[in-house]
Amino acid sequence: MLAVIDRNLAAGTDDSRLNMEAGVILVGLGRDADAAVRFKRVLLTDPDSPNALYNAGTILFQIGEPDEGRGLLRRFLQLHPDHPYATYARQQLEQ
Repeated sequence: MLAVIDRNLAAGTDDSRLNMEAGVILVGLGRDADAAVRFKRVLLTDPDSPNALYNAGTILFQIGEPDEGRGLLRRFLQLHPDHPYATYARQQLEQ
């Protein structure tokens, strides 16, 4: 599936949805740093995406980039305070 997504992106289909799906797949494969890159690409075209903000922020914490992760999680909470993952984001920020 990841190969299909990458082929579509290489063909010029720079789609936020495809990058989001690739990020989720990469997380499942344990490739968190690569997943963070994909989620950050989503934010280039959709800077208010709740899923990209939350996923990138959380992963950045896990891979040792807490300052950037904190900034994304704060933005996530500012824009989407009632999102189902808002509680988890708040907990992460308290650590």
